[in-house]
Amino acid sequence: MKITLVGMGSGAPGSLTAAGLETLRGAELIIGARRLLENLPEGCTANRAALYKTDEICALLRQTDCAEATMVFSGDTGFYSGAAALCRALDDAGLPYTVLPGVSSVQLLAAALGRPLPRRRDNLFPDRRQRDPRDALPAAGGCRAG
Repeated sequence: MKITLVGMGSGAPGSLTAAGLETLRGAELIIGARRLLENLPEGCTANRAALYKTDEICALLRQTDCAEATMVFSGDTGFYSGAAALCRALDDAGLPYTVLPGVSSVQLLAAALGRPLPRRRDNLFPDRRQRDPRDALPAAGGCRAG
């Protein structure tokens, strides 16, 4: 069985990566939190399981006979994600899998503010003395290499 963990960004179909969308449309079984399953893009299987606990997901994967199963996670699968625990469980079970990251909340925040992510020495999150959180980010025209 082919197992793929897909990060769904904000959870809206428009924030999926192209690879994530292709994987979801090819899956025979999609597992994830109910709110994510309710927001899957068109063309996805109706064979869905609203599960998020690692042991329940692994039990279902052991029982299913489908060729392609996909688990969906909000945000980016590599950034403060529940995918980490599932990866450990799949490793322990000897089940191979692929991870497709999504758009992280930090990237979505920068896009919503219309500003690039700051350099390391800049502060993305302002301190209490700043009146406008946008003041913590470089100006939109202030991008430079290095």
